[in-house]
Amino acid sequence: MDFRVLGALEVWRGTERVLVPGARRQRVLAALLLAPNAVVPLSRLAEMTWDDEPPASAVKQLRNSVSALRERLGDSAQRLIRTEEPGYRIRVGEQDLDSLRFAVDLALDRYALHLVDALGFLVLMGGWEERVDTATAGLRAARRSGSTEHEANVLLARGEALVQMRHPDAEPDLTRASTLAEEIGNLHLQIAARTELGQLLRRQTRFAEAFGHFDEVRVLSRGFDTGRWEAVAEGNLARLHADLGHHRQAVEHGTRSVRLRRRLGDTDGEACALAVIARGLQGLGDHDTAVVHCRRAVALGRASLGSHDETLAWPLAVLATSLNHLGRVTEAVGCRREGAAIYTDRGLDADAAAMRHHIRTAEPAPGGPRPAGCVADRGLAR
Repeated sequence: MDFRVLGALEVWRGTERVLVPGARRQRVLAALLLAPNAVVPLSRLAEMTWDDEPPASAVKQLRNSVSALRERLGDSAQRLIRTEEPGYRIRVGEQDLDSLRFAVDLALDRYALHLVDALGFLVLMGGWEERVDTATAGLRAARRSGSTEHEANVLLARGEALVQMRHPDAEPDLTRASTLAEEIGNLHLQIAARTELGQLLRRQTRFAEAFGHFDEVRVLSRGFDTGRWEAVAEGNLARLHADLGHHRQAVEHGTRSVRLRRRLGDTDGEACALAVIARGLQGLGDHDTAVVHCRRAVALGRASLGSHDETLAWPLAVLATSLNHLGRVTEAVGCRREGAAIYTDRGLDADAAAMRHHIRTAEPAPGGPRPAGCVADRGLAR
């Protein structure tokens, strides 16, 4: 049965409407449905059935009305409308009554909003696994509430976390988030989802697809918000060009990203962009200038409240490459030790293992000097 009280009283059985003849019976049914799953006393039923003073025969008429309703609704076993002192109770589930569905949807909508807020907090704390768990619960709530925007937000949040965890399910989440964002015309969500997709594809060496996403983000972001997303797009394009060996283009895009980041006061982003410029300079053979850029990036990373892996660990790895090339092996090993400790702390075991591989192949002699530019033992006493 499907009961509807938000508007005119209606009763449906599947696709067929069930007519309830008689104003008194309709009022009795409505009174019971307005207090679903609760006992409605006969005195209250009488008040809601008659506008004036109920007649002396009110109780008898109410009982007759309930009997007629049971017959009309096919409730001969009295499982739907139950007699319970001091009156009657109608038993309905949340899918049987529109007012209950509305209340549940409203609660889920609010729940989804709270979960989106929680997801934002968890990403600041770097809790990727916790974020996936919270997002999965939020996704169910968002879909039940029917909010496309909430669903896109939660898919993006879960996809971002899965990207950080190097999980293969990241791509479907981000692709769906991008599609939903485009459908509802939410430019911010669309840019964010495409950015994450591009980063994922770049890590998978699907460079042509990654370039398409990054270039589209650059176009979409021009004139949007404060220029933050344009700065992100320039930085991502710089890193992609560095991966492809296009060193001059890497330096050019990285320089534009640094300029935009500084204008915004975004030190995390500036650190990443400086490290990308350093990669381009390494490809051009200018390791001395690359070290200068990397040291600045590392200094910004150390001052960062977020201390995400991209903010400090990756610039340390880039710095180590130039230091090693310049023959300063001890410093290079120290930088990689610190980077490996950060990746381990973040649960990024594959990245930590890659760092330690470089350490094993370039370990300085025992008793050698500690690195001057990196705190080699930070985070290792765990």
